[in-house]
Amino acid sequence: MTWCPPKQLQNTAQCPPKQLEGITDPTKQNVLDVYQPYVLNHFHPEHTQVNVHQIYQHQHHYPHTVSYCCDVQHQHVNCGCPTAISPDQFCR
Repeated sequence: MTWCPPKQLQNTAQCPPKQLEGITDPTKQNVLDVYQPYVLNHFHPEHTQVNVHQIYQHQHHYPHTVSYCCDVQHQHVNCGCPTAISPDQFCR
């Protein structure tokens, strides 16, 4: 084995690199989270009942009419007793 002084490390022509045994670092663990979606349907049934109520509103109306009745009366008044006229009074 040939020793290379530190000043000569820059010059590899004189000292060729030697292959050393590799160093294995501890395994780095990478975690990849993968989510698989699952669809689970939840049913919540509802019901609406519509009640229609019919209300009859009875409205009472009282129409009123007025009628007039006019009486006509005739009075015959005798203003004295009739005197019989004889035709002789006209022919004089």
